[in-house]
Amino acid sequence: MRDTAMTREEVLANPGAAQAALDDVKSAAKSPLPTAEFPPDDMVKLPAGYLHEGELIRRVTVRELTGEDEEALARAIQNPNPYHFLDVLVSCGVERLGTLSREASLAILPDLLVGDRDEIILGIRRVTYGDTVEVFNWLCPDCGRRIDKIEFSLTDDVERTTMQNPADESRFEVKLRNNASAIVNLCTARVLAATYEVDGLTLPQRNDIMLSKCVELWTDSKGQRHLIPGFPSMVRQMSTVTRQTILRELSKRQPGPRYNEIRFKHEECGSEVTLALGIADLFRDLLAGL
Repeated sequence: MRDTAMTREEVLANPGAAQAALDDVKSAAKSPLPTAEFPPDDMVKLPAGYLHEGELIRRVTVRELTGEDEEALARAIQNPNPYHFLDVLVSCGVERLGTLSREASLAILPDLLVGDRDEIILGIRRVTYGDTVEVFNWLCPDCGRRIDKIEFSLTDDVERTTMQNPADESRFEVKLRNNASAIVNLCTARVLAATYEVDGLTLPQRNDIMLSKCVELWTDSKGQRHLIPGFPSMVRQMSTVTRQTILRELSKRQPGPRYNEIRFKHEECGSEVTLALGIADLFRDLLAGL
């Protein structure tokens, strides 16, 4: 590029050179600026949020996992409760909720909705390993063909459900058969961990725990009202259809990322298929070293 520093006298004496210098400046201005490679975003936006002292917290700062965290996770994975590992993973990777201190944030984590906790897990995964998840040896459920490797973006390919007003939407009424109904609260990380706290339980027994902690009030078909927190064993008196209806609503209404329901078109056969990512896919390298 030419030297563009010219005096007034030089410009008047050599207008051609002045024009050439001006053209150089214009050309340089149009040149693309170098692209900076920024580290992964350490801020996670919660799909629901947590109401703390009248303030709705919807931002969480996460950080990359370290060797010290690996030691804690290696101990946690020995616990038969699978959700204990997730709780430790989240506590390792969270710096703070909103503007709260780390200590105050850790105390709140178990009371976050499951969907919020899931979004934090994806944030920790992104900041540690990046946004792209690789799945190997995938078998198409429609055509039976196996693909060596497929890739997904945790940002672009995962659908999310959000809440506008978490205080109202996390507590809801479920209409049941024969004029029965139930007032239900969405499942939190603490409740989910409690369902697996005891080893060897059957799925109906785990559902007993889930329902007893999420159902606030059950009005049966005779109009009798049952306060479930005071009499948790009443969930066993509910009909199978009632229990299944409430459990479906708990699952459907939970906000958050649906990384276990990634829908895409399999080009080999043209089918729309669904793939479920799990913790083993998200943290494959981490788990291999524990």
